[in-house]
Amino acid sequence: MVAGDEGWFVKSALRQVGPAVNCLFPGNFFGPGGPDDDAHRRGALMGLVIVGLLIIVGLGLMHVLKQAGDVQDCAMQGRTNCVQVP
Repeated sequence: MVAGDEGWFVKSALRQVGPAVNCLFPGNFFGPGGPDDDAHRRGALMGLVIVGLLIIVGLGLMHVLKQAGDVQDCAMQGRTNCVQVP
């Protein structure tokens, strides 16, 4: 082995594996900045928006069902003025 050439095996292995990894994972796999970065960011942002909308809809549904349950509980107790006028 020549002095100053300590990482030759790792560099050689990465050179041989690099094209195979790039075929499996298109784009710049070994670092940021590639043609697919904008598409990945856009997909992640759309996923975040969808999850946020699902949370908002779920909270609204939970609120409506809680109100309906409270009215039913009131009616089961025999009360007559269960529905409150907003």
